[in-house]
Amino acid sequence: MRIHLICLYLIALLTGVIPPTPVQAADTTDLIVKVTDARYTSTVGRMLGAYQIRKLGEQTYLMRLPDGMPATFAERRIRNAEGVIYAVPDYERTVSRTPNDVLLAQQWSLGTIGVYDAWEITTGSPLPIAVIDTGVDAGHPELFGRVLGGFNAITGSTDASDDNGHGTAVAGLIAAAGDNGEGIAGLCWSCLIIPVKACLSNGRCRDSSVISAIRWATDNGARIINLSLGGSFDSPALRDAVRYASERGVLVVAASG
Repeated sequence: MRIHLICLYLIALLTGVIPPTPVQAADTTDLIVKVTDARYTSTVGRMLGAYQIRKLGEQTYLMRLPDGMPATFAERRIRNAEGVIYAVPDYERTVSRTPNDVLLAQQWSLGTIGVYDAWEITTGSPLPIAVIDTGVDAGHPELFGRVLGGFNAITGSTDASDDNGHGTAVAGLIAAAGDNGEGIAGLCWSCLIIPVKACLSNGRCRDSSVISAIRWATDNGARIINLSLGGSFDSPALRDAVRYASERGVLVVAASG
């Protein structure tokens, strides 16, 4: 019951306070392809002239296309090819807008969604929450000691440090230390943060990185995954990644306007 309360208030805060900012996706020359069987991968790759193929999940692959070949053209080329379930451009997402006056925003929002009443029941437990974003500053005093080892879905390394600030702000909304006489109070004072970097320093992130991040977080102990990201296009590949997490009992929280 306590975990469910924290989850509900987390959803309310992150969807109500940080609305997404839809943007026009940047052009991409990469394609995400799902096939019925792995044996079709090389055939499809040759049809596209892909110079690199990287596995994202079950029968799902990121195919890097020749210079100058738009992903939309490539998608049409293989749309009806044998063994292809779908082909979708590697769309770009952006981190959602964060209020400039963070302290003020936190104070009114906590009261609006009834967090003070929730804190009378519980202030949280060591629940591992993955923040898929620009990374997290593990040394921030409001989060110190509660940031676990993470993953960089862009480089494949363990360096999930924050070079933008958005990811750390989101982690603070979730789990900043409470009742410590400084800064802000997050919703869950004891929750653990798993930083997963999928967005660049400019706040932009490709679906392929977000997909890898979701799958890694799911396979590495996250009970909740937070995605404070926005974008203009639907993607069956991204839906597959969210389904992968949900089917394994992981709650996925995404920003919404």
